[in-house]
Amino acid sequence: DLFFEFVTNFSRHLFQRVVLVGLILGSVSFLVGVLYMALRFPFKIIPEPMDRLQAVIAVGFTFGMELLILGVLGDFVVKIYRKVDSRPLFTVKKVW
Repeated sequence: DLFFEFVTNFSRHLFQRVVLVGLILGSVSFLVGVLYMALRFPFKIIPEPMDRLQAVIAVGFTFGMELLILGVLGDFVVKIYRKVDSRPLFTVKKVW
C-alpha cells in the first residue's frame, strides 16, 4: 500500500504519460509499417532481405500497444483505489 502511494503519489499523470508514449510508439510503428509495405510491394523500392526492419517495426508496434494497455489498466487501478480509499476527497485547511 505504501509503495503504491509512493510510486503513483495519488496521481494519474504517470499512467496518462505511459498511455501517450504507447500511442505515439504504436502509431509511429504502424505508419512506418504501412510505408514499408507501400514501398516494397507495388514499387519494389525496398530490397527483399529487410528482416531486421520488419522485426523492429513489429517489436515497436507490440511494445507500444503493451504500454498503451498497461497505462489504461494502471489508470483504472488508480481510479478504483480512490473510490475504495476511505479518505475524504478534499480537506479544508482554513475557514474564512
